[in-house]
Amino acid sequence: MDNLIIEKAKSGDRDSQEIIYKEFKDRIYTLALYYTKNPSNSSDVTQDIFIKVFRVLTKFNGGSFKAWIYRVSINHILNYVSRKQTFADLKQNYLKTNDKNIEEKIMIEKTLKKMPEKLSFLLILREKEGLGYRELSNVFGVPIGTIKSRLYKARRVFRKLYGGNDE
Repeated sequence: MDNLIIEKAKSGDRDSQEIIYKEFKDRIYTLALYYTKNPSNSSDVTQDIFIKVFRVLTKFNGGSFKAWIYRVSINHILNYVSRKQTFADLKQNYLKTNDKNIEEKIMIEKTLKKMPEKLSFLLILREKEGLGYRELSNVFGVPIGTIKSRLYKARRVFRKLYGGNDE
């Protein structure tokens, strides 16, 4: 993301804010949908996130903007999910889809829900969103070495919970 666009957006420039919105809206929506499993709720959560992003944009002081916006998004999604979402809702929404791998998706979702939230978000951002170690370090505010060890732990926990062993 261009620093000039970010600086203009900080000062309230609507065109720059729209550029940021268009750049990140689909990624944030996908992340929200992964946890809410409801397109309508995900749209609402995404809109709420961008309202918050533009409200607190002045707090962004450099570094990876992508990591910063993911950090704001994750915090908001975690708060939303803890207030609104139950596993029964997730299962119900999965069962409405016509995907061939529905049982596998349910198992993955159950496994991710059993994991500590930070570990499940770490796996999603690395494996699904493709964030690199440096970006993950910025998102979670820890050194790259810590990210690597947490990813190792997250994968072990996932394998253990998903398949019954950690190898």
